[in-house]
Amino acid sequence: MIWNRVQPAHSTSVPSGEINQQIRIAASQMHVPALMCDQSGLILWCNETFHEAVGKVIRTGDSLDAMISLSPTSWANGVHVEQSVIGGRIYSCKAVPHVSEGEQYWFLTFTDETELELIRKRYSDERVAVAYIVVDNIEELLQYIQEKFRNATNQVEQILRRWAEGM
Repeated sequence: MIWNRVQPAHSTSVPSGEINQQIRIAASQMHVPALMCDQSGLILWCNETFHEAVGKVIRTGDSLDAMISLSPTSWANGVHVEQSVIGGRIYSCKAVPHVSEGEQYWFLTFTDETELELIRKRYSDERVAVAYIVVDNIEELLQYIQEKFRNATNQVEQILRRWAEGM
């Protein structure tokens, strides 16, 4: 069974039978990476999909924050959501707290958002700006430009004449 794949690496307190039952139910129904850890971030259980996402076997007592950029020690009580990179893919992690026998545990589920983030980046990079200019009376505009140009031409001519006369 999936929950038997987690092998002890350190001596940790395993949660009560109530949590073990919840783990078994979750393991049989979850098709997304999921795990349970204690308040200090030690992994108590994870499903097969999490093993596949991480790309290695996870052991009971392994540290969550040594593996991915999540640490339950900074989370407040209540549901917590943040992004993390696991195995080169971007996941949204939803952490739900659970208290059993006076101890707080976190049940984490991970949703792969790699493709969504790539689409967001592509959309942001490819945003198109469109400008539409309407000129009401083009003849007046051209006349103004010609007057400006005429003044500039006269100034250049005067500068050149003064230079030539000075030689």
